[in-house]
Amino acid sequence: MFFLNYVKKKGEISSFGKILVNLSRINNKGKIMLFPERLRQLRERSGKRQRELAAAIGVDVPMYCRYEHGERRPKREQVVKLARIFGVDEAELVGRWLAFAALGEIGHDRMATEAMTYLRRHLGMDEERHEPATTARPAVMPAPEPVVAQAVRLTPPPAVVARDLDFPTREGEPALHAGEELALLSRLHDASADCIVAAATLLTGEDQLPALLALTQEYYRVLRSTGSLWLHLRHGTRATTLNWQLALALEREQGWILAHDIVWDKKNSDTPQHAGIAPRHDLVLHLVKDADAAWFDSVTFKRMFNELIVTNRRTTKTGQGYRRKIESAKHMSDDEKQAATQALDQAMAQLDTGEIADFRLFLRESRIPMGDDTPQGRGVNERGFFLQVTPGPAPGDVWRQAADEGGGLTTAIGRVIIDSACPPQGTLLVTRCHANGALEAAAASRRVLALDPDEHAVARLTKRFCPKPESPRELSLF
Repeated sequence: MFFLNYVKKKGEISSFGKILVNLSRINNKGKIMLFPERLRQLRERSGKRQRELAAAIGVDVPMYCRYEHGERRPKREQVVKLARIFGVDEAELVGRWLAFAALGEIGHDRMATEAMTYLRRHLGMDEERHEPATTARPAVMPAPEPVVAQAVRLTPPPAVVARDLDFPTREGEPALHAGEELALLSRLHDASADCIVAAATLLTGEDQLPALLALTQEYYRVLRSTGSLWLHLRHGTRATTLNWQLALALEREQGWILAHDIVWDKKNSDTPQHAGIAPRHDLVLHLVKDADAAWFDSVTFKRMFNELIVTNRRTTKTGQGYRRKIESAKHMSDDEKQAATQALDQAMAQLDTGEIADFRLFLRESRIPMGDDTPQGRGVNERGFFLQVTPGPAPGDVWRQAADEGGGLTTAIGRVIIDSACPPQGTLLVTRCHANGALEAAAASRRVLALDPDEHAVARLTKRFCPKPESPRELSLF
């Protein structure tokens, strides 16, 4: 195989090879069978077809073929699902997957042995293990158990306190609480929230990660198996690296599954631009506990998000600009101009309803024919114009929306999240509610429990959302 030069050295196995041997079994030819080979072997033994396995893990057949040929690596949760389908030990298949990942990163580097030496020291694997002299080696060595490296956990142990905090019993009457967030979260009952919309503090150093992971650990406990966590992570000098370090810890240490990651381009950010690059892109993570059971209406999400895009496009008056170009076109006949105007009106109507996400209108600008090798050229030559549309609804993986006061989620964005990820009459947990538009978006339609460390902000919100009933006036003859 292509990595044997790094595994064998003059008949002896190198330190890098020893690690790979611990992570995978050796076949009868003496070669290390890593994830692609093992996957192909398991499929052939099971008698299943590639298209069946591809559909089971949510990919197409060409992508699955790349997994078996080692051209691409699947996600960890897909590897776990494949192990369950084949009925093999999850640790064994994940171990081979990790070994193949290590090989792809450093296997062909001349410093591979040195890198593995530092890794062994970091993982505490340098201690020599001496076997008793009287132990007789069997003729056939048993296959070693796969060793899966355990990273240093950043998640602190959970706090155990009395669970005496409940969600309100009716919609339209949110319960607001001021205080330290972790202490309030620990008082909530297990599996009591259908959806959580949380805002994290700006990460500037690794020392903040354990405190934030303690919160997300409580989110995991409070959230139902069908629920969703929407975690808003702010941008900063070091935040990009730390945000993804946090995301990896959420998946590896706490069991979260990343359903969607959304880039939020905050148009009203006060961060200056440098060379055309604006470091103002926050990150919004959509995390679930069970990818198959999570309650999420993707159709509603795309439709509502597309409405936000359409609202922005209405202000650009794109249709009026194209209309002026049609009227001033010198190389189009009156009939062609009329047909182009009708096509423009139809496209604008479809854009307003969300049937299409965007469009572009090409017009004849010269008497010289365009090339017929493109749809645009053929359309312009035949009819004087060509309308190119982008089907809708538009995807919501990039938000180009202005932020609310304090840089928090706006009410419009909060409404998109709530209506697509929180069931009707469901329970919603909102943190840092004074700058979280999810509170206002769901206050009248969900059972909302909101937390914030600022007592004055909670007092203001309480007067707004929970007005005291007026006391009856005493009757008087005067």
